[in-house]
Amino acid sequence: MPNLARDAKLEIIVSSLREKFVASAGEKLDRIDRGIMALMSIPADNTAGVKNQAQEISRLVHTLKGTAGSFGFMSISRIAEAFEAYLAASSLSGRAAASDAHLYIQTIRTIIDSGIEPSEDETTRLIGALPSPAQLAVG
Repeated sequence: MPNLARDAKLEIIVSSLREKFVASAGEKLDRIDRGIMALMSIPADNTAGVKNQAQEISRLVHTLKGTAGSFGFMSISRIAEAFEAYLAASSLSGRAAASDAHLYIQTIRTIIDSGIEPSEDETTRLIGALPSPAQLAVG
């Protein structure tokens, strides 16, 4: 027979950790957003500055990808994985790439703000609607 008191305590802990993740994820998205804007203001000939800022953005996205699934947001992990691939392919060298990056941020933020994990099919649809590395090669 399950221990209902133990299960209730565990649920409270999980809920608290999930709330902390949501707050932390929102902060990371804000930092990614600011990082993209900062990257766009770095002169192109400042390759070290561009590289450092791009690495920081990638690190934040990677951290978000790695932690989201642990708190029940597999959709965010999958979207962040697609975001990583997009960032790697784009190097955020143009305004269009920065604008596209904001679409990833907004998609993740919408899920976090709702607190509702989309279905696997809905997640696949969301990812399919986002810019992809293949579109960069064509565009």
